[in-house]
Amino acid sequence: MVAIEKILEKIVSGKSDDNVPFEDLRKLLLRMGFVERTIRKSPYFQERRG
Repeated sequence: MVAIEKILEKIVSGKSDDNVPFEDLRKLLLRMGFVERTIRKSPYFQERRG
């Protein structure tokens, strides 16, 4: 959980918007309840549960 909080803090602070690895962003979105969908092996996030 600490890693997710660090990723969120990194994004919200605005200090490193361009340097957030895709895998970190993916983990954060999944933890926030977004559903991952794939098209032709390319992941994207479509909706949030709830």
